Parts: sequence; structure tokens; C-alpha cells
Amino acid sequence: MENLARLIARFKLDGGQSVPRSATLDNRPVASPARALGRRLSNAFSGNAALAAKGDWKEF
Repeated sequence: MENLARLIARFKLDGGQSVPRSATLDNRPVASPARALGRRLSNAFSGNAALAAKGDWKEF
């Protein structure tokens, strides 16, 4: 527990309170690269590609 307290004490926090502020034109939302990657992976493994290749299998 002492180690955790020592690690937390290393952080320098601003003494003032944070106040909510209005969004400006500079604060526009951006597309998430993680979600884009997830969509690409989902599209790569979706569909009936496994069913289409079913006839290519040979038994040993």
C-alpha cells in the first residue's frame, strides 16, 4: 500500500479546480482509428468466404 501511495504522490496535479468549458470550432470530433481498424477486421472476416471454399477441401 505504501508503494501505491508513493507512486501516486509523484504525480503533480493542478491546484485549481477544472471548470467545464464550451466547445469551440477547434474541438471537432475526429474518427477513431481503433474503430476504423475494427471495421476493417470485421469486414475481412464477414460473409460466406468459408462456405465458398468448402468444395476445395480434400479428404486424406
